[in-house]
Amino acid sequence: MNWKFLKKPWPPILWTAIIFILMTIPGSSIPSHGLFGIPGLDKVVHAVMFGTLVWLWTSWLAAKNPSSKLFIIVSWASLGAIAYGTGMEFFQKYFVPTRSFDVGDILADAVGALIVWVIYWYWLRKKSTNT
Repeated sequence: MNWKFLKKPWPPILWTAIIFILMTIPGSSIPSHGLFGIPGLDKVVHAVMFGTLVWLWTSWLAAKNPSSKLFIIVSWASLGAIAYGTGMEFFQKYFVPTRSFDVGDILADAVGALIVWVIYWYWLRKKSTNT
């Protein structure tokens, strides 16, 4: 598969915008039955969204700055994603009808971001021991 598109700025910017759109849908517009009624599914969705966010930003920033340390880039991307998720929870609380602040969502965002951070950390350790 050709992954060259990850070296462009539009995938992480687009994904950041998609997250914003999804997190600003009024709560009354989100169904609570069927697939959406599965307990804990929203937390899995949060983890996947923010893990993907870290992966996309890290991919672009690493391609843009190949001489930079990948560990530092993924660390900053992870912190940025966690801050973005936290900020979105406050935004939901104050500006999105029938949505509320949920610490569980922040934790799920952080878990997704940290899973990607750990994958990069493991990959970098493995890469350094093979050279």
